Amino acid sequence: MGDFKKSRQTQFNKNSPKFNPFPFRNIGQVKALSGCDLLTISPKLLEQLNNSNDKVDKILCTKLAKGSNVTKRPNDLTENDFRYLHNEDAMAVEKLAEGIRKFAVDSVKLEKMLLNRLWKCVFIL
Repeated sequence: MGDFKKSRQTQFNKNSPKFNPFPFRNIGQVKALSGCDLLTISPKLLEQLNNSNDKVDKILCTKLAKGSNVTKRPNDLTENDFRYLHNEDAMAVEKLAEGIRKFAVDSVKLEKMLLNRLWKCVFIL
């Protein structure tokens, strides 16, 4: 686990974008993507990973993907086909909508937080 923690900490420090498009809410989500080259992980979750003694196996890798029985996406899948298939999957539709709603709520929270910090800076000067 040591190498995992060190590499993730380094990647967080060097590559931390100002906006994380895929915010992790718990370390289980981070562990489920172990094997990804780059992940942006919050300091809170990095600390939880550092304090964990759980073994983290590489889940995502080329070797495992080639050996899986997942069907490949057909090359001729059109946007209309994709939208139809997506809408046929109730869980995918609901989870996408839920993610969009949570993102909107979080963006409002972030905006308020930034405005509060900005006002504090203005009044300190």
